[in-house]
Amino acid sequence: MWEPILTLSEMPCTSEAHDHSRVFHGIPPPTFDLPLLDTPDIITANVQKLIEQTPNPRHSFIFKVLVMHLHQFVNETRLTTDELKATINFFTRTRQNSSQEISLLSSVLGVSALVAMLNNPVTGGATDHSPLGPFFKFAEDTADVDFGESIASEGKGDYMYVEGRILTTEGQPIPNAIIYTWETDANGFYDIEYADRSQIDCRGRLRSDDNGKFGYRAVVPAPYAIYGDGLVGELLRLLGRHNMRPSHIHMMSLKDIVDDEEARKRGFPRGGSFKLLQYDIVLLTEEQSAVMCARVEKERGIITGGGKY
Repeated sequence: MWEPILTLSEMPCTSEAHDHSRVFHGIPPPTFDLPLLDTPDIITANVQKLIEQTPNPRHSFIFKVLVMHLHQFVNETRLTTDELKATINFFTRTRQNSSQEISLLSSVLGVSALVAMLNNPVTGGATDHSPLGPFFKFAEDTADVDFGESIASEGKGDYMYVEGRILTTEGQPIPNAIIYTWETDANGFYDIEYADRSQIDCRGRLRSDDNGKFGYRAVVPAPYAIYGDGLVGELLRLLGRHNMRPSHIHMMSLKDIVDDEEARKRGFPRGGSFKLLQYDIVLLTEEQSAVMCARVEKERGIITGGGKY
């Protein structure tokens, strides 16, 4: 059995506390020889050879492809030592700053949208998918809303009415489907962002009727900026990119908590300035299923104007 040259207790120590994660994990070095690093291609080939030892075939495949493209990137860009140091520092600070920064970074680089699309291909006219996002709350923090009732309390913005149907890809209605919906208020904030939040607001859970129909009152959501004071905001400024999300409403439909079919819709008011893909920082597609957006008389819940947008 191969043993490390130095045990943790024998390693040189400083006045700082030991990092107890620095211990030998029991995997010995490879039994094969690797050529000396005389050329860039040998470096890549050596790493690929080491990855072949990976027990899980899927993991081996993923990391071999990752290394191949990562090394191609370094070669093509002729990455400098200073640029590498800056990149490592960026990721280090991202990890220290917040776990949400990593998720946000994945979104603004289009990775989250790409993974969602590849893993949820749209077939048979189904509703387009969309990454879930950080502001969704399941049953423990979502109120039940009856057909036609409001998910928003008074004073949260201009009212509108949202309606639709939950259908199979063959066009048959899906009764009693659960619809989760959530949105920002007129100020561009979700309820869970308020420090003094006292109630569930601008979000709800309802069910489709026997014809697959659902309807509820909401408020016209506002476009909003993602957090710009973190490292992702720093990256966006470096790249000369804006940090805005367009006005949108989230929806997710579940049937008996088994069907993983999403019915997410995003509503845009007439004349809204965020209707095109280039205006969405997380690179999600524009709304494919139009949502009726109209003023609603608060007393009677009657649509008084508007149309499909």
